[in-house]
Amino acid sequence: MDELRSLVAKDNDFHSTSVFAFVETHLSPLVPDETVELEGFSMFRADRDFELVIKSKGRGQRLKLSKPVVRRVKVWSSEARERLSAWLERAGCDQGLMEWAGPEAGNNLDEYTDTVISFISFCEEVCVPVRTRKIYNNDKPWFTAQLRRLRSEKEEARQSGDKDRFKEAKYRFAKAVKEAKHRFSEKLQQQFSEGNPASVWKGLKTITNYKPKSPQTSDNLSLANELNEFYCRFEKERFLPALSLHPPRGR
Repeated sequence: MDELRSLVAKDNDFHSTSVFAFVETHLSPLVPDETVELEGFSMFRADRDFELVIKSKGRGQRLKLSKPVVRRVKVWSSEARERLSAWLERAGCDQGLMEWAGPEAGNNLDEYTDTVISFISFCEEVCVPVRTRKIYNNDKPWFTAQLRRLRSEKEEARQSGDKDRFKEAKYRFAKAVKEAKHRFSEKLQQQFSEGNPASVWKGLKTITNYKPKSPQTSDNLSLANELNEFYCRFEKERFLPALSLHPPRGR
């Protein structure tokens, strides 16, 4: 398990794999799940039942499925923008949320800003539709939404039992995959030929599937106080010793 965890963490092929299937694992009900768990994967065990078989040694199977990442994306269509604009105009005219009397009237700018932002977020949730998408580790960058639709059509044709329909859907899907790979290859070649370092680095990250980990901020109060003291030292008044305008005695 240590070797498998190391490969999943460092090897791109293992890191982008969604399913691991193991047979002849020699696991038994005496082995707890904690010893064979893999971070980011769901485990399904099928250990041998000693009461149903003659063999005393368990040679079960184990299946690990990677957990998909669920993302909610707002679909900004022209209809959604028009609906949101109408809501904001109505709020500005009828409710007066977009008008601020100023600090002279006793209004707090922070409270007013928070109110307006909260209302705009509420209008977005009402007017803009949200689409949920599951992203797996082995999703390829060239696998577009059109290819997903063609793949679904191919699976439906296969399940229907119509051989001619399945053959046609399979041909359309294979042709679309070939065209998508070709377009993606041309895009990568263009990134390398532009001579732009940012474009070249983007192409290298795509080829190697490099995904840097986002830095984790630590809630360290002492560090925050040290930084405040360090940067606030420039604002402190410095009292320099008074310089005498008279020359020293004996000169």
